[in-house]
Amino acid sequence: MNSATGYDAQDNQGTRYQIKARRLRNNVAGERQLGVLRGLPDKAFDYLAAVLFSSDFAVRRAAIIPHAAVVSRAMHIKHVNGWRFLLEDAVWLIEGVQDVTDAIQSAAANLDSSQGA
Repeated sequence: MNSATGYDAQDNQGTRYQIKARRLRNNVAGERQLGVLRGLPDKAFDYLAAVLFSSDFAVRRAAIIPHAAVVSRAMHIKHVNGWRFLLEDAVWLIEGVQDVTDAIQSAAANLDSSQGA
């Protein structure tokens, strides 16, 4: 399915996912800011699927974050008409957040091996 306003994917049960990622380079403040989220208070998505990549694009950390947890930590930025969310380590400690790092790293490894990398 193509993305729709406010979410990028939907599973067979109708759960909507906004997908965001960030490549880490220098481990400086603000580096974990994901792309702007739109429609956040309107609950355009059910979960945020978020990935942090190392500078070489290896999966460093990944999480599935409930909408309520995103809302509680996001900040509205007027000049971009959207919401800023920092994917800090503390996010993985929030109740309801699923750490999917191992699953994503395993899928990436399987993909690499099947492509002869």
